[in-house]
Amino acid sequence: MKCEAPPLVVSDALEKRENTYFFKGAPFTGVAIYAESGVVVSKKQFFNGEILGDYNFPYIDTKGLELLDSIIDEKWDGNLQLFHEGKPFNGVVYEAAYGWVCDVSCIVNGWIADAMAQHFQKHDCYSELFYGVGPIQYEYEWNEPSVLSYYEARFQAEDKRSLKLSFNKENKLRGIYIYKSIDDIFSLNAKVDDSPLKITSFSDIKNCFLIML
Repeated sequence: MKCEAPPLVVSDALEKRENTYFFKGAPFTGVAIYAESGVVVSKKQFFNGEILGDYNFPYIDTKGLELLDSIIDEKWDGNLQLFHEGKPFNGVVYEAAYGWVCDVSCIVNGWIADAMAQHFQKHDCYSELFYGVGPIQYEYEWNEPSVLSYYEARFQAEDKRSLKLSFNKENKLRGIYIYKSIDDIFSLNAKVDDSPLKITSFSDIKNCFLIML
């Protein structure tokens, strides 16, 4: 899997000219979310204005509906809880603004789950990805859709063991930060499927910029 964070838009923001789809005047490359009455029915991947096919987020395994935030109700009682049709929502919520999808969250019983999807900013496609697998919390940051700038794997709760990597604009390793032993992080990483960046040894760290090419 390429370590990428494709821009997300709602399909209504695309303009079709003959057989090419445009977003804000340029042939669109990224993923469009198609919805009917606020319910997501499909996700399509585009390259240079052409549809490549269906798209599925590799990090989302939450069961339930996928909805636009326009049909979600919110309640605030010290913490934000999301409802749909009067019941705590289970599924995925896409927050849209000005044609962009700027936030994607996994929701369980109305609460944003520990396993979370990406958060996008509109202009330069800077994005972040947070999700948890077992005792490990992962964080990724992209400065551009195909340029990873930061990776972190750390134990959750009060355990401080962590591995952090930073990258330059050429996707090459720029810095390494290790706190305490990371042998357990290596072994647990090996068990996680569909990681954008799979780090299971120091050899992987040395060669990780090749993985992203």
